[in-house]
Amino acid sequence: EEVLAAFQRHELALPAHLSPEASVDEQGHLVLPLESLRFAFCEANFRTAQKRDVIRFGKHGLAGLQEERKRLPKEIGGKQFFVGGIRVSIGPYIGIIDAETNKPGVVHLAARILDGIRTTGLDDPRQVELFNQLYDAVSTGDLRVRIRLHHASKDAQQFAKRVINRRTIESGVSLPDVIELQDHPERIMDLMRLVSPSVADGNPCGYFVGPGRAHKEQWVDDASDGFQNRNLEIAAPKFSAGDPDYCVRGPEIPQEAEVLAGLLGYVGQDQSHSRLYAQWGFPDTDTMRYMHKSGIGVFVAHDVRVDPERTYESRIPMLTRRRTVLLPSRDGDSSATAERQPSSDIFFDDKRFAAFQKMHGEGARFLLVRHEAPDAFDEEQTVPEEVLVWDERGFWVRPESMERVERVDTLIAMYGSHVKGMTKILTEQITRFELRMKKLFKERGGVIHGKGPGVMYITDHVARHLPELAQGHPDFADSVTEPMVSIGVGIDLEQQDQKINFRPDAQVDFGAQHRLVRQKHMNDRATFNVFNLGGAGTLEEIALSLCSQKLYKNILTPLIFVDPKGISNEGGNFWAKLEAFIDDMSTTKQIVVEEDGLPERSVQLGEAEVSQARVNIQLLQGHMKNFIHVVDSYDEAADIIEAFVGDPVGYYVKAGVTKREFITAFEGALEVRRDTNFPMPHWIDVHAYSEMLEDSRWPKEAQETP
Repeated sequence: EEVLAAFQRHELALPAHLSPEASVDEQGHLVLPLESLRFAFCEANFRTAQKRDVIRFGKHGLAGLQEERKRLPKEIGGKQFFVGGIRVSIGPYIGIIDAETNKPGVVHLAARILDGIRTTGLDDPRQVELFNQLYDAVSTGDLRVRIRLHHASKDAQQFAKRVINRRTIESGVSLPDVIELQDHPERIMDLMRLVSPSVADGNPCGYFVGPGRAHKEQWVDDASDGFQNRNLEIAAPKFSAGDPDYCVRGPEIPQEAEVLAGLLGYVGQDQSHSRLYAQWGFPDTDTMRYMHKSGIGVFVAHDVRVDPERTYESRIPMLTRRRTVLLPSRDGDSSATAERQPSSDIFFDDKRFAAFQKMHGEGARFLLVRHEAPDAFDEEQTVPEEVLVWDERGFWVRPESMERVERVDTLIAMYGSHVKGMTKILTEQITRFELRMKKLFKERGGVIHGKGPGVMYITDHVARHLPELAQGHPDFADSVTEPMVSIGVGIDLEQQDQKINFRPDAQVDFGAQHRLVRQKHMNDRATFNVFNLGGAGTLEEIALSLCSQKLYKNILTPLIFVDPKGISNEGGNFWAKLEAFIDDMSTTKQIVVEEDGLPERSVQLGEAEVSQARVNIQLLQGHMKNFIHVVDSYDEAADIIEAFVGDPVGYYVKAGVTKREFITAFEGALEVRRDTNFPMPHWIDVHAYSEMLEDSRWPKEAQETP
């Protein structure tokens, strides 16, 4: 009963397909089946050097020797060894795997302790090493591993009260949870003050920190990108394994790293997350991947990229004693210098972004320390120094916003350039628009936008202050009680002549030469696209949105174009010409065939021959013109979105979308959502999709499925 009560208190957890009642025996032991996986071992790679690594580094020496494979074998052969996995999450307890399984003759080889708090999270399987002592094979389907539970130490139980809850017992106690990053960002910032941006500054290149230990990574002689990264590759596995030449413990740990070293032993999820490496700029991606395979799971830095010229070639220190950086004065005097806060070079290129996403999928985690900076939109405010966490969806997220960001499945992209003289009307209209969208999508809705001024900043500012703004709108005062998630996707062009906004809940920035990656990033994650007045950049974003719908890569949704002022040359809506142009592209026309090399006809063609000499031209699907909505206000934009969400099939049928096209677009969007780790919107998820397929309003000729 005590064990079952622990499940109710969210101190223990099992996968959804296992019930606690069926998984606890009369003695209170957990009795768990093997998961559908195995750990394969490559004997061909187990050479002398690898044997030495396994002896020296334990499981961290298994890189290239062992890997997880899908599917559980039906049986374990006689006298055969098998490495499988179980899934269990343990809070303020200690689990001990029994040597005896439920099948006589099949034993767990080594007594294994599953530490409390560290053994949290159901995504990561826990290895079990089994041996069949019998000569006959034993089936695996009904094999059960027994785990005895004991109370953890008093210190662990007290710590569990702070970090164990329904979310962490299921997803695992992460490093941000353990170090209480939201309330104590200084635990990371203090560590970062030990490292330097360049070889000339004197402080170490970086620091490794793990449970009860640390290691100072010095700049190598004649430092270069290649030399320094190779030195990291040498140090990482040795630190992971606790090599005394690469670890200091106890009083030798720097004061700035003491708290971290004392807490990291509690990190759950992937056990590599209990070991981190901090450096001014993230190391080379290939180096980080090698370090991750060697047991380093978390990487911390100020910058996304390292500038080799400033890092290795500069012989002049960059940092002052106050940790500010010496830069040329802005007054035009090339010989003068001024102290400023170091700028964070946070702009991704396409390869770096793809590598971060791939490494995160492989289990690595990233933290970004951003310096205190002036608020470009409010001279009396500053954006404080902060630590952001890389999210699987491809953004840096504030710790306090992570749960809210993870709940979002419907993003509204708000495009448009900065247009002077429109702040008041846009603020009023976008406020009403976001209040209606918040009421419609509740916690599942968010906005995504650029990080510059104008409609981009207004969208973000309104989203973050929505509850306060709702008080001025009686229809929403009671229903809108929390902000709307705001995601900023920036580009360094915005810094050349425009202010840049650092306030969104989640954000990511790309270099100007990688703007198409930035636009695809937004397009792949957005459900609705709303375009305000804009120039060439906005046209580029419109073209990408049109192409994505044409290629059925996104959910087919209305494309909305807003002109609140009517600024066209004729005094009408700015987007009316674009609407006519798209109508032209999606309308079928006939042209006379004029192929090169064909003889000219000297006789008059008959009617049948004339029809054969003509071909149909259509540059966009016919329904595309019906997805274009040119409106004069964001109130009309909200009307269109609300009507679409209320009856998607009705909208599709009226627009001329066939059932086959709907299916193709849904499957394409599902693939894109899997790649971006975004769920399908709740109002058009798999259950709603099935119901939509059965709707009787689809034209009869389009009812067959592909």
